[in-house]
Amino acid sequence: MVPRMRDRLGHLDDFQRFSGTETSFGRGAYRPMDRERAETGGETDFLDLGRNYKDMADTIAKAANTINELVKRSQALRADAEAAISAARAEAQSEKERADKLQATLDAALAERSRIVQDQERRIRELHADKQEVADQLEKVTADLDLANQWLEYLTSHVHSQLSDTIKKAELVVRNRNAA
Repeated sequence: MVPRMRDRLGHLDDFQRFSGTETSFGRGAYRPMDRERAETGGETDFLDLGRNYKDMADTIAKAANTINELVKRSQALRADAEAAISAARAEAQSEKERADKLQATLDAALAERSRIVQDQERRIRELHADKQEVADQLEKVTADLDLANQWLEYLTSHVHSQLSDTIKKAELVVRNRNAA
């Protein structure tokens, strides 16, 4: 969880805040001399001025330390962000490579499927052509068989007729021989 800005910069509240009426030394632009300063003859002004420089130096040192700390935190955040971005890029690249491999596998499977479908369609066409050829041959053989049966019937009847005539002639010859 990212800390809120107030939490991250909370230690800055320790710095002295200057109002618009204060000079760069942290004191008002003009203050009438109070009794204590009048009695000491202005020695407190010199002490106040020294304290103001010390306070301002402390404030500047605290501000510099705070700035240094903020710079370190910024650098750490930037390094963390760059590491996170690098990791995300690496992961994205890995996922892209994986997706590319899956796409290549899918493309190969689709090409194989297409080849198989074309091969099956070709084989079905060949089988239909073979079936038609066999049907045509069967029709021709059936016609030839019918013709052969008709021819056989004709020959059979012709042979029977001639056999019958030959048997009659043979019987006549045998009767004539027996009679003679």
